[in-house]
Amino acid sequence: MTAISLTVYSDTICPFCLLGYRKTQLAIEAAKRQHPDLSFSIRYKPFELDATLPVDTPLSKQERYASKFGKERFQSMEKMMIQRGREVGVNFSYGGTVRNTIRSHRLLERAWQSGGEPLQRKALELCFTSYFENEGDIGSPENLARIGTEAGLFSSDEEALNFIHGSACLPDVEQSLTESRRLGISGVPFTIISAQGMKQPVGVSGAQEPDTFTEIFTAIATGKTLS
Repeated sequence: MTAISLTVYSDTICPFCLLGYRKTQLAIEAAKRQHPDLSFSIRYKPFELDATLPVDTPLSKQERYASKFGKERFQSMEKMMIQRGREVGVNFSYGGTVRNTIRSHRLLERAWQSGGEPLQRKALELCFTSYFENEGDIGSPENLARIGTEAGLFSSDEEALNFIHGSACLPDVEQSLTESRRLGISGVPFTIISAQGMKQPVGVSGAQEPDTFTEIFTAIATGKTLS
């Protein structure tokens, strides 16, 4: 059995991170069909696309992106992302609000510490669905509490809200953010792939097509040297 480890730096308001998530899963499924002896583990780590976003004040998503990119460019980007989302079963919606993602990253870190990959993936999927498809407020304590409870992180919304309003897991998130800067990561998703026998990990930037990842996984499975 060859174990492949993926560390993915990601942000919960990054549409390319959701696309990358879906495409990575497709690549893993394809690689397992070709090489049943492969096993995979994935950990998602935090990255903030815009740390200047307010924590306690939700902003209009449409207005924020139009201000940041220009109205015409944003409209073009919106159409492109909706089309790209449909290709992997994602129904992007650009209504709703946006704000700082630090609370969601704390929730995902708690999920990792509590239940490892399965629980973190469940919480991440709920965050993505809430923000990108249901126009949910990814910084709202109430919304995050609902996500945490639905994922199985907490036994009640009250317990979840106590966590959200506290500071647990914040040092771990801040450490990972510092780590991403040290690694020179300036955009996400950014995936670091490692496995026993590899001379050094391989970094993959962006929401690459499944074939890109499958080729890397196949090279690892067959003992080929990765350039």
